[in-house]
Amino acid sequence: MTSSIPILFIRWYLVDAPRAILHSWRNFLIWAANHFSLGMHLTHLFSPWRRTVTPYTSQGFDFNAWVESVLITNFSRLIGFVIRIFTIIIGLVWLLLVFLFGFLLFIGWYALPLVIILNFLI
Repeated sequence: MTSSIPILFIRWYLVDAPRAILHSWRNFLIWAANHFSLGMHLTHLFSPWRRTVTPYTSQGFDFNAWVESVLITNFSRLIGFVIRIFTIIIGLVWLLLVFLFGFLLFIGWYALPLVIILNFLI
């Protein structure tokens, strides 16, 4: 039984733990993409920020009300575009940081025994 402990440790270190690291890394990437709603923001990039509906009370065509409606709608679309672009950029930067951190953690996991051995040799 005691002779199988090093083999179990090597199996855990080389197979089981990296599998758990990759699983956690994948979950963090999915969480980051879902938290910033990157897909939704890309599909609704030019939609108005808030949908405001004002009741039309006058009879016939009112040029001033039409111009006001067009200006408010376009301004709302501009605000929505700016906020969504800002959110997409921050989400992509966060996604990149999570990806790089996970990659460095994964590489560091396999490099750690070599670093320890080199420290004892030097």
